[in-house]
Amino acid sequence: MTKKRWIGLLVVVALLLGIAGTAFAAPQFITQNCFTDVSTSDWFHDYVCNMYDLGVVSGYGDGTYRPTLSVTRAAMAVMLEQLSGYGSSGPIVLADHGGDIEIGGYLDVKSNVYAGNDVYVEGNVEAVDVDLSGDISADGGSFSSSVSAPYF
Repeated sequence: MTKKRWIGLLVVVALLLGIAGTAFAAPQFITQNCFTDVSTSDWFHDYVCNMYDLGVVSGYGDGTYRPTLSVTRAAMAVMLEQLSGYGSSGPIVLADHGGDIEIGGYLDVKSNVYAGNDVYVEGNVEAVDVDLSGDISADGGSFSSSVSAPYF
């Protein structure tokens, strides 16, 4: 190999190493304590806190991220939607859709959802820190709540 080829090869290798070293690195503008259960010594800390800073993940109401839990398809869809920049701001008003609402899959409601009509859910239901009114029934599956429901 000639001297020119060696220099060219070294430049290409240096560029590739530089790109690989920065393209997949976590950004450096990270919130130090984004969640109480994500330590700065955790290998995923920078990645999780970057997603928190971008508004892609918000964690749970108690300030935790719960990194040992599996990510559901619905949660991944929400994260991808957040990353895409598409979406609406403000509360989701289910009553705007007219008629009864039937949910047959996974629904993760973080806050500000108003249902003006009946809501039918197949499977298990967990209600955490919500105000429930009206008739509540569970056909199949189960219902658990951290609040007392008026009717069950």
